[in-house]
Amino acid sequence: MNIPNKVRIGYKDFKVNLVGHDVIYDNAVCYGNIELDNGIINISNLYSQDQQKCTFIHECLHGIDENVETKLSEEQIRKLSKGLYQFIKDNPDVFTKDTSISNKLNVSVNVDTNKITKSVKEHINENLNCESYF
Repeated sequence: MNIPNKVRIGYKDFKVNLVGHDVIYDNAVCYGNIELDNGIINISNLYSQDQQKCTFIHECLHGIDENVETKLSEEQIRKLSKGLYQFIKDNPDVFTKDTSISNKLNVSVNVDTNKITKSVKEHINENLNCESYF
């Protein structure tokens, strides 16, 4: 997972800043914060990569919570962000392009095999004079 320079949450675009200091919010030292009215997410880069990424998820969840008006508590956001970050970390391919064999098989089934077979037969008959084989 990468922390992007910007992210869209609902109808709002947020600039994501990695800052070289602690983030102070409500007179407390925090890993990060989201400025909902200004479209800014600040994340302190003084902490580990894991902490920064978890903080990014945490602040995005605050943005989602505000957008969909669920009124989650700070504790609920904290627990959800830890769980979601761990899920993303443990399953990195979940949100990538589907290259699984089942997807490839589903695509190939949609091809008109009769049309392909007819085209191959015509090509062989025209170029190799092998009509007797078909």
